Amino acid sequence: MKILARIYRIYRRRGRNPGSRPAFHLANLKRCRSHHPLSRCRLKPQSRSRPPHHQSSAMQTTDSSQGGAREIPCELITWEQSYQLARKLARQVREDGFAPEIIVAISRGGLIPARVLSDHLNLFDLATLKIEHYHAVHKDQIARVRYPLTAEIEGRRVLLVDDVSDSGDTFQVAIQHLFEQGEPASLRTAVLHHKRVSRYRPDYFSREVTEWRWLIYPWAVMEDLSSFLREMAPRPETVGAFASSLQMQYAIEVPRQTLEDVLAMAE
Repeated sequence: MKILARIYRIYRRRGRNPGSRPAFHLANLKRCRSHHPLSRCRLKPQSRSRPPHHQSSAMQTTDSSQGGAREIPCELITWEQSYQLARKLARQVREDGFAPEIIVAISRGGLIPARVLSDHLNLFDLATLKIEHYHAVHKDQIARVRYPLTAEIEGRRVLLVDDVSDSGDTFQVAIQHLFEQGEPASLRTAVLHHKRVSRYRPDYFSREVTEWRWLIYPWAVMEDLSSFLREMAPRPETVGAFASSLQMQYAIEVPRQTLEDVLAMAE
């Protein structure tokens, strides 16, 4: 997966030179602090940021010019794990004393975690906005709002939810968009996984990922595995060959039925 490999190389370069990490401009977050003391949305200070740990030798990327397969560290998340992580998030919110009046899910990744949170927090007001990533001429990943928020958030306590805080770009765009729609009384953010290399630190997260890896959630497994399949050369034609390639290049074991579905979808 060429895009994934580029992201991984960027994070490894940041690990060797943390000072090269670009500044994260969020004027709206400064406004959030000054106008709403109860809101804790924030950037992780640059001086306190920690580079990712070096990956193990089994997970190193190899130069394609040397004829080696590019290996990317991945982790396959199950439905049960996702549900338990969302339950843990709900406990954190309750124990913190924050009582949101509305949950805003960042689509698509935050849809299912937000729905579980709304159930465990007994909150029925659930809204969404959709953010997509585009690749510009220089191959930089840019997050943009595809479908805006339509719910009223002015003066309300808002919980903004996504599945993972990876680079922090999605939260940058999402928070800016929320304040363009109306200033909430308070704004908190929550994710299942927070990657230590992220430039944004959510208020609530169930698990911190200290060594960068690509997380494959059950609601995106077909999409991610299909992308892996397209990048494999030669392309595996059988379930066994596909499973072996995934194990060798990404160190993941995928159920046979899922592999069959991915191969069938690619036909």
